[in-house]
Amino acid sequence: MHKILNITEKTNVVIHSLAFIAAHPELDSVSVKLIAKELVVSESYLAKVLQPVVKQGLLDSSRGAKGGYRLKKNPKKIMLMDLLLLLEGKFPESICLFDRPRCSIDSCPFRRLSEKVKETVRKELEGFTVADVAENFKEMLADKKQ
Repeated sequence: MHKILNITEKTNVVIHSLAFIAAHPELDSVSVKLIAKELVVSESYLAKVLQPVVKQGLLDSSRGAKGGYRLKKNPKKIMLMDLLLLLEGKFPESICLFDRPRCSIDSCPFRRLSEKVKETVRKELEGFTVADVAENFKEMLADKKQ
């Protein structure tokens, strides 16, 4: 299985960025440079994809030497499903569980399984927050320091 959801690179970067920012509560703001370096994206691309999130009031951005981003909302209150809907416009799902479908959706022997997987993923995303993803970042950062 290649991927279960068809999530765009933009959404991927935004979710990782918000989680990375949430993983650094000790910083007043997290610089574009630091986030871009961690996510291996250009600073200009990062600034561009974060604009809609700033406009929605989830992030605050500031310019200058001490500029960067900070969350305006508690990361425990930012649901991944809400972010997906904000950025993708709809729930980004794949029709088939497999990278290369071998049958049509009408005659698929995996249709029931595929529907169950999609429903499970949807339910999990509705209960998963940016804070949950941030915990994973904190663990990764701690491992890097060791």
